[in-house]
Amino acid sequence: MFCQNCGNQFAPGSPCCPICGCPVQYPPGWMPPPYQKPKNKWMSIASLIFGLLGLIAWFLPLVGFPITLSGIVLGAVGIKEGGKGFAIAGIILSVITFLITLVNSALGAYMGAQTFLS
Repeated sequence: MFCQNCGNQFAPGSPCCPICGCPVQYPPGWMPPPYQKPKNKWMSIASLIFGLLGLIAWFLPLVGFPITLSGIVLGAVGIKEGGKGFAIAGIILSVITFLITLVNSALGAYMGAQTFLS
């Protein structure tokens, strides 16, 4: 909206112009648009980043497990908050790297047990 007095642009629903202080006259029956909470995509993006980091950290299970589990949790929360595409991609990458880390951990334990027994 624009002020009738000074021409300054301002958000609809303001009672007066923030520059000149002139009261804003709205048409009869006019209602301000409902407030919409902005989407918060940082958790979704963090999930994707953790999923990508899991691709690097899978070979070291002590690092891989916390990274991939964090990616899964952040993705699940990120789907509710906004940024659905990033969150789904992060969850898929995190689940894949979690499974790879799990296989690597099991193989490492098996090879360690074989070495210990021989």
